[in-house]
Amino acid sequence: WTLDKPINTSGYLATSYEYKQCTWFTWNRAKDFGITFGMYMGNGADWQHQAGYTVTTTPTLHSAVSFSGGQTVAGQWNADPVYGHVAFVEAIHSDGSVLISQSG
Repeated sequence: WTLDKPINTSGYLATSYEYKQCTWFTWNRAKDFGITFGMYMGNGADWQHQAGYTVTTTPTLHSAVSFSGGQTVAGQWNADPVYGHVAFVEAIHSDGSVLISQSG
C-alpha cells in the first residue's frame, strides 16, 4: 500500500469538527486533495445521508466512507453503535480491498 500524499495533521483545523475525531480527520484529509465537504455534516454515520453528495456501495478513491452505527467492518471491528464512523479512502486494489485512513 502507498499513499498519494503523506498524512500531516499539524495544519488540520478544528473549527466545526471535534479535534482528533473521525469527522475532523476525514474533513481535513479530504482538503489535502482539494475536496470540500460541508462543515456541519454531523457524526460519521450522518455523512452518508447528506444532500448533494453521491452515495454508492462501490469504493471511490479519495472519498469519504461512512459507516452506520454498529456496522461491522471487514469482520474486524464495529463502528460506534450511536455515532457510526467516517474515514478517508486512500487506495483501492484490483482485488477490491480498500485502504482507509481514520482517526477517533
